[in-house]
Formats: sequence, structure tokens, C-alpha cells
Amino acid sequence: MDVCDECSTPRTQDPVQWGTGLRGGPIIEPDGTYASTSLPRIPTRSEAEQAGLLETYETILGESAVRDALREAYSRVAYHLAESQTSWKAYLAFEMAYFRHDRSAARKEVVKQAFISRLRVPHMQHDHTAQQLSAFVSNFLNPEEYEPIMAAASRGAAAAKEAFTQRERYEDRFAAAKFKGDFQAVKPYLRWQVSQKPLDLLMTSALYKRAIFAFAQPPTLTEDEIRNPPTPHFQAEVREGRAGKANYAAAKEAERQELAAKAAQAEGLWVDYLSFLALHKATPSEVLDSCAQAVRSLPGSGKTWAIYLRNLARLHRGEVEVAEAFNRALSNGQCLQDPASWADLLLGRCDAEKEFVLLAAAAEQGVSVENVVLAGDVARFSQVFGVIEFCMQLAPTQPLPDPEVRLERFASGWCERCGAETAALADELWEKTLTAQPKNAKAWHEAAQYCIRTSQAAKARSLFKQVSGKPGLENKAQLLDAWLAFEHVYGGCAEIEYAARKVKEETERAWDAYYRSYAAQQGQYNQLAQLPPKASSSSANGKRCAEDVLDPAEASTSFHAMRTSNEASKKSKALQKGPTKDRENCSVLVSRLPQGSTEQDLRVLFRGCGEIVDISGPKALTDGTAAALVEFSDRGAIGAARTRDKKQVRGSEVAVHIGHECTLYVTNFPEATADEDIRSRFGKYGSIFDVRWPSKKYASRRRFCYVELTSPEAARLALAEDGQHLSELNTLQVALSDPERRKMRSDANVNEREVYITGIHPNAVEAEVRALFELHGTVEGFRMPLSDAGKAKGIGFVDYRTPLEAQKAVAQVNGSTYQGKALKVSIANKPSGPVRVGGGQGFRSRSIRLHGLPDDAQEALIQQLVEKVVGAGAVKKVEWNPGPESRGEAIVEMVDPAASHSSGSES
Repeated sequence: MDVCDECSTPRTQDPVQWGTGLRGGPIIEPDGTYASTSLPRIPTRSEAEQAGLLETYETILGESAVRDALREAYSRVAYHLAESQTSWKAYLAFEMAYFRHDRSAARKEVVKQAFISRLRVPHMQHDHTAQQLSAFVSNFLNPEEYEPIMAAASRGAAAAKEAFTQRERYEDRFAAAKFKGDFQAVKPYLRWQVSQKPLDLLMTSALYKRAIFAFAQPPTLTEDEIRNPPTPHFQAEVREGRAGKANYAAAKEAERQELAAKAAQAEGLWVDYLSFLALHKATPSEVLDSCAQAVRSLPGSGKTWAIYLRNLARLHRGEVEVAEAFNRALSNGQCLQDPASWADLLLGRCDAEKEFVLLAAAAEQGVSVENVVLAGDVARFSQVFGVIEFCMQLAPTQPLPDPEVRLERFASGWCERCGAETAALADELWEKTLTAQPKNAKAWHEAAQYCIRTSQAAKARSLFKQVSGKPGLENKAQLLDAWLAFEHVYGGCAEIEYAARKVKEETERAWDAYYRSYAAQQGQYNQLAQLPPKASSSSANGKRCAEDVLDPAEASTSFHAMRTSNEASKKSKALQKGPTKDRENCSVLVSRLPQGSTEQDLRVLFRGCGEIVDISGPKALTDGTAAALVEFSDRGAIGAARTRDKKQVRGSEVAVHIGHECTLYVTNFPEATADEDIRSRFGKYGSIFDVRWPSKKYASRRRFCYVELTSPEAARLALAEDGQHLSELNTLQVALSDPERRKMRSDANVNEREVYITGIHPNAVEAEVRALFELHGTVEGFRMPLSDAGKAKGIGFVDYRTPLEAQKAVAQVNGSTYQGKALKVSIANKPSGPVRVGGGQGFRSRSIRLHGLPDDAQEALIQQLVEKVVGAGAVKKVEWNPGPESRGEAIVEMVDPAASHSSGSES
């Protein structure tokens, strides 16, 4: 590598020398191009002819050879909707270069057909390609040919254009997911593509290949490590980022877990793709080529090796080729690192040998493979059993046995399939297995089931009784249930009662253990909650625990299904996440980032600080910079993260602050206050990173938000807004966000504190009605929707400080009269009256569905958008889950059907 003496910055690069130490490779200039003097010189056609190498030249660099190579390269990526245009443009440039020197009719036809063929393939730049064809026809063909050619091209391109239109929103999400490394966001696209009827095999295969390229690459160096050679200075920076030995060990463990998760993701994606090819009868060459790519990409995946071996046998590639592939898998030794992967590999080899036997027997018996009879065929039994024995001899080389005993189950089943004489061989097999794995409940269960299938009831009962007295077995209760079921069929009443008593004892023992474990966990959580915070930060995803909208549930085709799906997803995610009390203390806000910064820049900046859970941003700000919120897995990482303050990212010095120090809790503003009002009021104190509104999970009338500024100084200046009188009834309250007080702001019982009123007179005055309810408790919020004429709509909502105050108001005010009309008052989660149409039909009549929402939309902003059209107070509840799986759809429930009809007509 050449280096500038004055500035010590790279000027040119010799990648071959840097990687291998060998000189003479191509030199890369600072602008990314190759230095022409460092590249091998390509001879001209004349020089090749003079040297007597014309025939060789034509096969490599002749017009036909280059054309075929370009067409082949394009055909491989033709259905890459986003980037196939690059390859096609290279091919078009080649044809146009020859056309400029030879404008014969044949050359014109070649270029014209290139355009027409391209327009029949879905791609992102479809309109541009059509414009190019139009320009070509106008400039080089006869005028009378223009209309017929363009009409024919348009007819042929209609289906392709429609296909891209259907996929456009998925393509946008794919691009964003690829940038973030978020494979979950791509899964809906894959599911949708596979479900299309009729299935487009080429399009689906291309999508799988794109997903594999983006999300299933083998683990390699990080982008930062690739860009930086391992110089002493770079290594010193890496060491500086590790805050002590304990943090380094935690970082290494986090890295190990991340690599394991990526490997599992890659394996799952490859397995899905290979299964898709086999299911939809792709060509043998495509199936085997894809299998070969899979095992090269994941040499330690026994599952992909097993699929490769099975396909070799299924497609009649011969025993020699199967044996060679199996030996390659054994020689790399990587499958040994995981018991499940090792078992998959051995089982795949046995499956392949069995396939050879079944194919031969099917041809001999004149039946399909499924109907082959092998009973008494000792030769064919021995052929497979020999491979099974060989694989079982290899199994002990694995330090941990397969807990699912899959190879043993295969061997036992094969012995049983080939007749009673061979079935007896499995007796010894299961005895050896139980000796080797005495605490494996699965092994005991399978051994007992084998005895039952082979009419050895006494031996099966003996196994069940042995295992009932063995301590330390997992899933023992399930095994004893199988024993009880066995005795109901094969045992007498005494045996049934004995087994039932054992099952009851084990069940009680299991529940006792569970309660002790649960109590211990709760004690740990309580201790954790009482620990004083070391450093705190606002949540990286923009919502606090009580306000979370949990994992998105895929939008369904009906309102009821969507609601049910959302609730189930939220409950499931809440159970999976466990305690999230410390999340507020695990985030930092990074400001003064240059615009154009990426998530990868932030991961490089905080490398070695700890595991990063989520990154929100970077977001461009009005001052020309960008900011981001970075959430770590534990608060211990915050100290190390703060050391990155004043470090440089892309040449700009950044600022790192604890998140909650930059965050304001703002409440008691008028109900009509919108997002832009908050930004306008607080934006004068500094750049705003985000305004987070509360979830509408419990009610739509919650009036508070969190304003995240980009520095603690700006947040402290903004405290001047505290106490500002915004209306007769509203005095603004502003405070620095305090994570330790979030329980006081929890809205879990908000429905119990909210009162629903009907029967309000059209001429009612809001202040008078509010005063009527203030007699019975502290009113934190009041809403009385008005019609376009300014008259009361007859309903209202009151938010009390406590549920007790709400119940008191219901008892005292319900049935009383105001302006000659009786008021009906109830807790808001049990509304009644003529406005509330019951059942699913009632919900549908009050609801509208919104489409085209961005993935990061907030429920409160959706409500504000709708109420701008319909009027303040018209929205009862918003059903929305942020993220790509929402498909950009939300359901908004209005307070009455009339409001929903109004919004539907005006949207």
C-alpha cells in the first residue's frame, strides 16, 4: 500500500499484497478504480490473428462469446427487481457499441428485441426502459413503425408492470431491512411470494437468493475490521473500547450468541429455499447446484448436508457421489460442534442409502417407492443396516449424544420394517442406548414404545417401572403419562392404579418445583427493581413499559381477526420479554452526527461497550446534523458508552448523553394539541430528536407526551415552559423525565378511572358539566365532543385521578338531571346507551381502516390525523402495531357510526 508521507493517509491499495504478501497484483486508486498500468493487457483481435491464436481469441473474447457471457450474467439476475438493470445495461451497452458501427437491419432487430424482452420482465426502472425504447425507435427506425412497436411492447409489458406494482411496497421494506440486517421484516414478502397462484418459480427463486445473499452469508469480519488492517493503532483502539476484563468477557459471549443466532437464521433460510425447490419440482441441476452452494456457505450445518445427500440419491446421482459428499462433510469436522447438526448429517446419510434401496426395489417390483415391500429381503436390509452401523460407530466421536435419539429411532424402525427376524436386532440397540443415556427421558420413551410395537408388553412395563424411580429426568411426567396410557390397554386394574399413583406423585412434585422456582425468580426481580439506578436513558424504541405497543401481528382480513391477533401478539410478547424495568437506564442519545450516518457507524462507535439491543435513527435534524438513540442490553454498558463522547464519526465530533437527561415529560395540555404544536413550542430551545406519544391501548384521551431534545442543556432550558397557561382549564406541566417515577405514570387502570356520560343536553356548557363532576374528585381530563354546529353530541368522558373517585362519581351523578335531561354515567369500559351498537357488527359500523401508514407511525399521531378530518373527540381507540408486519394498516374505532361514515367519506 502506497502512503502519503505528509499526511500518512492511504493513496493507493494493493489488496493482493495486503492479504497474501505477494507483489504484482492490481492496484486500486483512491477513487476506487483500478490503475490501468497494473492490469494485464488484453490483446487485440489483430494481434491474436498475427500470433495464430484467432480461434482461441474468438472463443474467449469474440463477439458471440462476449454476447453469450453477458446474456448469461443477465439471465442469472433478471428477476432481481431492484438491481437487475445494472447487468442489463451492460449487455445493452455492448449491443449499442456494435450498432453504432453497423446500423444494419439485423443489428436494429437485435437491439429492439433486447428492449422488448426486458420490458416483459418485472423491474424497478420499467418506465425508464420504455422511454429508452421509445427514443431508439424514434431515432433509428421508420416513423410508421413507431406505433406498432410501442403498442406491442406495451401489451407485453403490462403483466410485468403489474407484477412489480404488487411487490413495490415489499421491495421498499426489503431495502430497509437489508440495510438494518432485519430478516424478520422480509419474511412477509417471502410468505406472500410463495403463496401466489400460479406460482412464479423464477421470481420466487430470485427472491430467496436475494434474501440468502443479504441475510444468510457465513460469519465474517465486521465491516470496520474489513476497512481497517490490523495495525497496532487499530488494535489499541479496540482495546480502549473494552472496559475491563468482565466487560470483554460479556462482549465475547454476546458476540458468540449473535453468531449462533445468525447461523441458525442462515440455516433456516437455506433449508426453506431447498425445500421450496424440491416441492415445486425445480430442475435437478438447479436443486443440486443450490444444495452445493448451501453446504459451501454453511459447512457446519448437518441439516443442509443431509438435504444435499438426500437429493443426490433422489435424483439418481449414484452411491459414489453420495459417499464423496458425505466424506467431505466428515472431513471438515464442523458438524461435530453441535449434537443436533451431527445427528442430522448421519441421518441424512442413512436416508440416502435407504433411497437407493427403495428405488431399486420399486423398479424390481413395479410399484412406487411408497408401496415397496421389504419384509424378508435380507440383502436390501443389510445394505442399509451396514450404513446405519457405520454411522453409529461415528456417533461416539461426538462429545454430547443426540438427546432426540434420532439415529437410534431410524435404526429401530428399519429393523421393524424388514420383518420379525430383523426386528429383534433393535433389542440390543435400545439396551445400549439406555446404558449410554440413562437420564434421557426420550430414549426411555422410545425404547418402551418399541417394546409395545413388537408385542413385548412385560418388557415395556419393566422399562416404565425402572424410569419411574430414576431421579434427574426431564419431562418425566410426560413419560409416566405414556405408562398410564399403556396400562389402560395392556394392564389390569391393579397395574392401572399403581401407574396412576406414580403419575399423581410426579405431577405434584413437578408443581412444587415450579412454585419454588417461580418464587425464587420473583425474589430476584424484586431485588433488581429496588437497586438504585447507575445511569438511565429513555427507551430506544420510543415507548415506556406501560405504553408499549408490542410485537406486530400480521394484519388480517377482518376487523375482529385483526383485533384478536393484536391482543394475542401483545400478550405473547409480554410473556416472552420478562421484566423490562431496567430498559430506561440502558440507552444513550448520540447527537451532532453528520447527515448520512448509518447504524453501522454507530455499531462501530460503540463496539466493545456491550450488546446493542436496538438503534433508533439516525434521524436528520433541522440544524443539518443527525441524532440517534442506542439501547444496550444492560446498564453496565452505559459507562463505557459515555466514553465515546467527543469521538469522531465520519470526521465529525459527536456528543453522547444519557437519554433521560435529554427527555421531558409534558402533560396537561389541551386535548386538541397536535404533534406539530409540541414541536413548535419546544423546538425553540434546541433540536428535537423525537416526540413520543402514549399508546392508545387503554384510552384515546391520554394527554401527555415525551419530548426528546438532543442535549441536557436544551432540556433544562425547556423547563421554562412549565406553568404556562394554555387555556382556562389547562396549565402546562413540564419536567425532566424520571425513570424511577414511571410506575406513578402507569396507565394499567386507566379504564377504571374513566367515566362515560350520555344524555348531555345539546346546549350544555363544557365548564358547567366539568364542574358537576369535579365535586366528586380530582378531574385530570374532560372531553365533550361537539358537532359542526358547536352543539354537544350528547356524550362525554371524565378522567379521575383514582378508580375510587370514578366509582364515587358514578354513584352520585348517575340518574341526576342537567338542563332537564337525565344523565347516565358509567365506568368507560362498560358503556351503554343507543350510541353503542353491540357485537362485531357494532364495532365494524364504528370503525375505519387506514392504509399506507409508515412503519414507525404512532397511535396518537394516527388519532390526530383522523380528528383533523372528523373533529376533536371523534376517536375512541386506535388499533396499530408499528413495524413492517402491520402492512401499513391500522383500525380506528370511532365513538359512534356517524363519525366513522364521516371520516370514510372525507378520507
